[in-house]
Amino acid sequence: MSIVRQISRGDTFNHQVNLVTGPTFEPVTTQEAKDHLRVTHDDDDIEIATMITAARLRIEALSGMRLASQTVDVIADNWEALADPNRREVLRLGIAPVTSITSVKYYDGDDNDTTYSASNYWTDTNSVPARIQCKTSWPTSVNERIGNIRIRCVVGYSSRNAVPAIFKQAIKLLVGHYYENREQVTDLRLIEIPDGIYHLVQSHPEFHHYATGAL
Repeated sequence: MSIVRQISRGDTFNHQVNLVTGPTFEPVTTQEAKDHLRVTHDDDDIEIATMITAARLRIEALSGMRLASQTVDVIADNWEALADPNRREVLRLGIAPVTSITSVKYYDGDDNDTTYSASNYWTDTNSVPARIQCKTSWPTSVNERIGNIRIRCVVGYSSRNAVPAIFKQAIKLLVGHYYENREQVTDLRLIEIPDGIYHLVQSHPEFHHYATGAL
């Protein structure tokens, strides 16, 4: 996926991202991780697989990127919480890469769960962050309830081969870190990440960093 627009590390988003459907694959296989660790036995396979998932989640939180295809809801209290400061009709979604936007929902003034018609807006999934532009103006008859706006998206890379190599390497290095410090990571008490992994993630040309609610 081509990422054509990036934002600065100072940008923030007043929303949260909730997982709806998790990935069906991990960017790094158990065997790839074992090769990296130079582990030749099968005794630790389950533990290593768990570490791969934990490492992927940590890299996702660090980078703001979702590395494997998954469905999420971007949730905000109102349209303004997602609006571009310079273009109020444009909503910015603090997550990437976005494959597609499934639906835009809100509770109207009568508290009816309402789906905003896709014919009323354009989508830009090539930008970072992805953007939605209303053709006129966003509905004004909305309920004041918290978590009113719900935008469902398919995010992440579609296959293991599509995941950038830098992120795969970062996962392998983090798995190695966890494997060598297993006493400290029992029950997912993950100890501090070495600086080299931060530098690796930040060196990727599609890297961006903003508040995703995941950290």
